Amino acid sequence: FILVIGMTQHGSVRLAFFPDIPGTTIRASLSMQNDASFGQTHKNLLALEQQAQIADKQLMQEHGREGTGIDTIEVIGESDLAGAIAVELDKNAPYSLHDFSRTWKALANKPEGVRKLDIRTGWGGGDNFKVELKAWNNETIRDAGKQIKEAVSEIAGVSSIDDNFDSGQAQLKFTLTEQGLALGLTTQSLSRQVLQAFGGEIVQRYQRGKDEVKVRIRYPEAQRQSVNDVMNAMVRLNNGQTVPLTVVAKIHSEYQQNEITRISGLPAVYVSAQVDKDVISSNELVQQLEQSIVPELLAPTLILKFTLRAKPKSKLKHKAQWLICLLWRWGRFTFY
Repeated sequence: FILVIGMTQHGSVRLAFFPDIPGTTIRASLSMQNDASFGQTHKNLLALEQQAQIADKQLMQEHGREGTGIDTIEVIGESDLAGAIAVELDKNAPYSLHDFSRTWKALANKPEGVRKLDIRTGWGGGDNFKVELKAWNNETIRDAGKQIKEAVSEIAGVSSIDDNFDSGQAQLKFTLTEQGLALGLTTQSLSRQVLQAFGGEIVQRYQRGKDEVKVRIRYPEAQRQSVNDVMNAMVRLNNGQTVPLTVVAKIHSEYQQNEITRISGLPAVYVSAQVDKDVISSNELVQQLEQSIVPELLAPTLILKFTLRAKPKSKLKHKAQWLICLLWRWGRFTFY
């Protein structure tokens, strides 16, 4: 057992309890916006894989080595809107996992349609910084949340920023015009014809061995690809005549919010992020926001409740007088 005691003259000492435990692989987790396609998810995953190889090449050149420092790289498609890439380095790689992670992050930036991109090397652990905003007015908290997100994104050491104020799913809304009503159409008949044209109407069922086969009739695939195809659709009247859909109905687009988060009965949004403790601690980030953007958001004209949270595994001790390190035979306790 060895006890080492040192004295600092001035300044501050950043304390990081339960530091990040280095893992054996680097994992990049990708989540897409709700309206993104699987094709875009697949494209972004392949781009991330290519950027990982570029990062490896750059680091090998910096160390004057040839070949590759990557042992294995795995691309995982978790769902239509999510995926991951796991990279394991060769044991003889001249660079560290931390160096590779930072270089990869710089190259990846934020791909198209991505809601959150998280690249990390440690075991476990989630976002260690979170802001909660509550107010009766949804627009108030959404605008405030966007300002917080923009401010946090400009601070060094903050990455993997996430939020819950996405615009939701896009949808088309049909409203019968006076002419449509005069021609005998109802909301029910109009919705059924639109569904038949683009979703299909089952006109026959038959058994084929153990399987039941359903025959659907709908527009050809080439006429079901875009919003313009909906605008060009035709509607059949009770007398058998067909008229353009845009004549009998007004069509406008809107976004339907998928879910509403409430905290203590109030609508709420959050902004969370991963903080690199080597650059800035969570508590330092909280103090920086409290001195800059928070006073503006808490102006008398806004009815807004503001909560800043930093997980307790990162603390800051100001003007420390003593620094104590304990070295044990089978382990080490380190204060950063």
